[in-house]
Amino acid sequence: MGLMQFDPFWAIQEHQANRCELLHVVSGRMDLVVGDKRIAAEKGQTLIVPSSTMHRDEFDLEEGLDIFYVSLYWSAEEDYFKLLSLENPVNLEDRARADVAGLFERLRRDIIGFGVEDNLVARSRVLTILLLILRDALLKGQVGEAESQSATEASYAKQYQTLTDRAKKYLRANLAQVITLEQVATHLKVSPYHLSHVFSQESDFSMFSHLTMLRMEKAKILLASQKQNISEIAYNVGYVDPNYFSKAFKKYAGTSPRDYMAAMK
Repeated sequence: MGLMQFDPFWAIQEHQANRCELLHVVSGRMDLVVGDKRIAAEKGQTLIVPSSTMHRDEFDLEEGLDIFYVSLYWSAEEDYFKLLSLENPVNLEDRARADVAGLFERLRRDIIGFGVEDNLVARSRVLTILLLILRDALLKGQVGEAESQSATEASYAKQYQTLTDRAKKYLRANLAQVITLEQVATHLKVSPYHLSHVFSQESDFSMFSHLTMLRMEKAKILLASQKQNISEIAYNVGYVDPNYFSKAFKKYAGTSPRDYMAAMK
C-alpha cells in the first residue's frame, strides 16, 4: 500500500491484478471502467476492484490523479462481493465516507513503520474500511433482505460441507504421513482458523479427532490381516513412535494392539 500518482498507462490499457485493489482518491477524479460500466470517483471517495477484474482507471492526464492504493489478498473476497456492487463504495453516506477517509489518512501515517505491530495495525484498518463500506450498503438496503439472506446462508452451508468433505478426503489419502492443520489448510487454500472452525461445526468434533478415528480404523484392518508387526502398522498409520501408537490404540479400542491382533487369529 502507499500513495501513488497514477501512470497514464493504467488509463489507456485495460489490465487486471491478481489481488483485490482499494483505490482512495486523494486528489483529482477518475472513472473506473469495467466492461460497459463506468463508475466515477472524486477526491475523498473510494473504489474497490475485485481481483482478476479487467478494467481501466481513466483520469484527466493534465489534472493528474493521486491515489492511496492498497493491494490485498483475503479469503473472504468472493463472499464479500456477493453482497456488494462496484458502485457501493463511492456512494457512501456522509458519515461513513468521513470514517473511511479518516482511516485512509491514518494508513498513510502507518506506512512509516515497518515492524510487526505496524503491519497488524495497518491490516486492521484495511479490514475496518472494508467492513464500514459493507455496513453502509447493508444499512441502505442495497443488498437483498430475507430471500437473499436465506440464499446466502444456503450458499455458506454448501461451501462449508464441501470444505469439510475435501478435508476428510485429504486426511484419508495422507493418514500415513505426519499431518498438521497448517498443511491441510494450505492444500485447501483456506486459513487454518477457518478450516478448524468449519470442520468442527460441520462434524461436531475436531479435524484431528477425525484423523485419529481414520488411523485407528485403518490400524484395525492391518492388525486383523496379521501381515505386519505392530511397529510397521504404527508407521503405516502415521505414528513415528510405536509405543505412543499402542497407547493411542488402547485408548480408542479399549484393548492393546497385541491383544487385538491375537483376538483376530
